[in-house]
Amino acid sequence: MPAPSMRDIAAAVGMLPGSLYYHFASKDVLVEEIFIAGTAVLSAAIEAAIAGLDDPWARLERACITHLAAHLSESAFATVIASESLKSPPALRARLSAIATATRRSSSNWSRRSICRPISTARSTG
Repeated sequence: MPAPSMRDIAAAVGMLPGSLYYHFASKDVLVEEIFIAGTAVLSAAIEAAIAGLDDPWARLERACITHLAAHLSESAFATVIASESLKSPPALRARLSAIATATRRSSSNWSRRSICRPISTARSTG
């Protein structure tokens, strides 16, 4: 099945193609904006899921379950992340990868350092 065009997307949301182009210069820009929004939603879900957990394994397990549940859902964000982002041109895939990496690095609660925080703290004080 071919990827939807901007015209197809505009029709699906009840807009004229020109109106969609007014907000998004290209389909790549639209995909990137959806990816940014989806990444923010996913980050917030993971942060909420691990809030209050101190055990590193429990934090990692909850973060992984939340991440996989989001990607396996039928949400619009999951669809874009799983399909459109993989079919995108190399330059867009590189931008999406950079966005995902930056989000992981800037997250205060679910990054590798944070998930393993109790282990690191125990080692440094022991």
